[in-house]
Amino acid sequence: MVDNVLNHEMFTEARKAETEAINGAVYDAYDPLEYDRRGSMGGFADPDNIVIQGGAARNGRLVLKNVTPPDDRYDGSTTGKDLAELIAYGHSRYCRVNGVGYDFISKSPRRRKQYMSPRDFVGRSREIFTKEDKMAVLRKGLRRQYSGFKFGKK
Repeated sequence: MVDNVLNHEMFTEARKAETEAINGAVYDAYDPLEYDRRGSMGGFADPDNIVIQGGAARNGRLVLKNVTPPDDRYDGSTTGKDLAELIAYGHSRYCRVNGVGYDFISKSPRRRKQYMSPRDFVGRSREIFTKEDKMAVLRKGLRRQYSGFKFGKK
């Protein structure tokens, strides 16, 4: 019953929050000079690239995963790396954990800092999609499944 709500209503709303967070925490951080962003058209903010890890919520747990692949239109485009982790953790931490980071390194220290620093879109999405929002979505989903179901406030 709860997993059904997580897989439908909660996933839809959580994906909207993550897309908004990506636009703010990732895309608003800087304007690239060396490439064109894909944005919501196959890029990091494309809702189709935000999926449920493992294919479905299980045992009351929903985990989102951004599966956007690195952009292969450019040489040295971070190929073979987890783009979501690289963006969220930043170049230095990702390198320490995985041994590799961004393939392209800007010559400008200011530009390098803008895209190589952590951009915490996950934390931002949690701020956008509050506990109160989640409870409202849960109530809505449970009502969908069980007409006449009473759950706290209307």
